[in-house]
Amino acid sequence: MKKEKVFICITQMRSLKSKQAESWQVTEQVEFVDQVRKRHVQTCAAIGDYINRKIIVGAGRGVTDYDKFEEYVREKYPKQMEQLDKFFRPETVKPEVTEPQSPSVTVEGENVVVQ
Repeated sequence: MKKEKVFICITQMRSLKSKQAESWQVTEQVEFVDQVRKRHVQTCAAIGDYINRKIIVGAGRGVTDYDKFEEYVREKYPKQMEQLDKFFRPETVKPEVTEPQSPSVTVEGENVVVQ
């Protein structure tokens, strides 16, 4: 996958669980792709742009907020999201915090010297 483009695609497939009771079973699948193809647009319940944090497809099913979408994916697929984060969002380096030192001020005649 290219680093510039990463899309999270969620597909939901519905099938009859039992013909007699007419109860439905939903099977969900997640894919991480670098290019959204026609089949993704036609079959996915939601597609999110991971890099730009936008929803591409999903408004028809009520998915409009990217943050809620990503939160849902992180809950359901934590291992996959962890791998994606490692590759595309490396840990940020925290700089060491040092105490600021006060400058020393001295007066030499009419001049003020700051060190």
